[in-house]
Amino acid sequence: MPDTLKKLIISGPLKDNSGLCDHSYEVEKLMTSGREYYESVTYLNPLDVFHIIDPKKKKTEIYYKGKNISDSTSLIVRSTYNCEEATRLFALSLYANNCELLDPLERFNGSPAGKSVMALKGLKEKTSPLTFIAYSNSAALELTDIFRDKSLYPLIAKPSTGKQGKDLMLLENEQKALEYIESFFTFYAGTQTGLIFQKQIQIKYEYRVMLLDGKSLGMVEKLPCSTSVARNAAQGSEFIFAHDPEVEEFAINHSSKKGLIGVDIAVDLDDRYFLIESNRSPQWKYFELVTGVDVAQEIMKLLERRLMATSELFGV
Repeated sequence: MPDTLKKLIISGPLKDNSGLCDHSYEVEKLMTSGREYYESVTYLNPLDVFHIIDPKKKKTEIYYKGKNISDSTSLIVRSTYNCEEATRLFALSLYANNCELLDPLERFNGSPAGKSVMALKGLKEKTSPLTFIAYSNSAALELTDIFRDKSLYPLIAKPSTGKQGKDLMLLENEQKALEYIESFFTFYAGTQTGLIFQKQIQIKYEYRVMLLDGKSLGMVEKLPCSTSVARNAAQGSEFIFAHDPEVEEFAINHSSKKGLIGVDIAVDLDDRYFLIESNRSPQWKYFELVTGVDVAQEIMKLLERRLMATSELFGV
């Protein structure tokens, strides 16, 4: 029988051990009033939450201190100070699970939360591997119990704001995971960067497709590098020319139709496609060397066409 209890979440940064944020009067009032309308009222810091994004399930699983809060019915977001990215992912995850947000969704549609929100989008479109996201040491350590109990190793670990394969690592066992977590939250302390774990994909091919306003400028295959898990030019991988209309179509169908985007797609041993990255500020030096496409020229041509269309529309 489904759980129909009304559950209210109030989120914001913690001030001290009282569990309240800087606006403690307002939070206390909200919690007191909330208890008149909700069977459960919880105040939490989104940094202490972890997310499980499983493509085999319809909704994101969200946990706070070992408790599944995925079915929360209402969310009130107070201050997002020092936890903006974690708050955004938290709000969007709950919204996707049919939770009622006090504030409009536009509040959480600001600057992108990197790979974390992309993984959430991948749940709906079934383009991401099994993914876990944590924003604090304690939440990440909770996840290691799940990794051990479900025998999920090896796992890929990477920062949510990472670029060019930096700090990406293959974790073969729990000891490696514990060491990585400790070093990660020491190095990224104060940056709000989330830690993403993903089930390793047995990659047969990996491609980079360069899109401009929803059209492919071309694609390359990214060959593996013996010294790095990431297939990235900055990590020593080689790019070779490739052409596959199905891969290009997959990239187009799962990306924005406006602007420049570098889309990385992996094909596993069962010929399933996974969206690895959708980068709004891709580097194209090696792509250009292999394909011969002058990306900068293509951008200028596009902007010129847009200007002409605007001029015709307004009769300029």
